[in-house]
Amino acid sequence: MTLVKSTCPRCAVVEVPISEAVLRVCSMEGPSVCLIRCPGCHQRFEVDADEAMVAMLLAVGVEVSVWQREPATERASQVTSTLTSEEVERFCELLIAEPDIANRIASSPW
Repeated sequence: MTLVKSTCPRCAVVEVPISEAVLRVCSMEGPSVCLIRCPGCHQRFEVDADEAMVAMLLAVGVEVSVWQREPATERASQVTSTLTSEEVERFCELLIAEPDIANRIASSPW
């Protein structure tokens, strides 16, 4: 089994099977990151991936996810609104109603 060594913010240095890592590569000019699920605490974290790291991860067969950055003109034209206090309260109620939400989120696929 191929392992990737990284540093988890909670657990320090860990060795992670490549099945627990995903390389996210921008289809345009943009940053790449490696998303990793820590085998110790099961939290996901990301590590910036330079060209050398991208090449190494591709060579060992890590899963790749390609993303695309929206052009700045499209982002600027999108209308956004802030959350209302009612929306935040409703969200809190939903979190309280789901007692095992943290484990469900932690065990969800990428």
